Amino acid sequence: MYSVSKLEEMIKMSEDTLLRYETDLTANPGSLFARGMVKNTREQLDEFRGNLIFEKRLREKEVVELRFKGSKAQAGRLPLELLGTFAKQFSEALIEVGKHFQFGTGSKRGGTDLIRKSTEITFERLVPGSTRVFVTGTTNPDLFGNSIFEQSMHSVMGLLAAEQPEQIMSGAGNVGRSGVKKLNQLLQSTLKGDLEMDISWTTPEQNTILWKGTTQALQKLSNTISKITEGTPDKMEITGKLISQSLKGKLEVEGNDMSYYRVSFPNSLLEAVRVHQIGEECTMKLTKRIIKNTVTGEVKLSYELDSIIS
Repeated sequence: MYSVSKLEEMIKMSEDTLLRYETDLTANPGSLFARGMVKNTREQLDEFRGNLIFEKRLREKEVVELRFKGSKAQAGRLPLELLGTFAKQFSEALIEVGKHFQFGTGSKRGGTDLIRKSTEITFERLVPGSTRVFVTGTTNPDLFGNSIFEQSMHSVMGLLAAEQPEQIMSGAGNVGRSGVKKLNQLLQSTLKGDLEMDISWTTPEQNTILWKGTTQALQKLSNTISKITEGTPDKMEITGKLISQSLKGKLEVEGNDMSYYRVSFPNSLLEAVRVHQIGEECTMKLTKRIIKNTVTGEVKLSYELDSIIS
């Protein structure tokens, strides 16, 4: 059996191959070769995704380490009030980011409970002899190998590591408005506790991601994301041709009026998106999001899929 990283690499290559064959089939709808290659590549993709799900289920849990440093974090101790605050705020941040990944900006009745049950975020232990707090979450991949906890951690660590203004704006868009707010509360609590905080996580691909939350890094990021606001979303509808599709939550559409859209979509719409082929004309209902840094005046415009109709 291949490793998670190898399977994800093979899936990406197969998705690129499928895109080429689907483009060929659109241009030559009578081609038996293109039709056969589309069928074979889809079957290969299904096999790779099945293997990926199996490997991730074997992993069972994701383990995240929060390491606190400072006068109040000595010899493996933390004031109980601070420990409870950190555990609660980190958990709430991951749940809000998970909701954004799964459902997008739209509210979902019972969404918080669904994410909480799916991720099962747990305070594991405070390691004796050091102030290292371990938090676990259930990997729990869906039928496409996507894990809400895993994706939430990627989004959170991506925003924490962002340095350039455009990276921070993009990272804020990935975690969602509520996720930004909850994450900033964790940063602020760490600063108010006169502590520093490192966060470490080894991904299913066995890559260790480490963010060193020095006082300077905590203050800089908190100051920046606290100035990011999101305007009232606008609803719109477009009709056009699907020119690119990724099962990682991205679409590209050429509108009938020659306009061009890069569209993200939540994980809950993956099955609906998957049935549409490249070159197919479809109608989409979108949410237009505007994220702004109130200090620099920088604006990021994005489009999120609400529904797709053949």
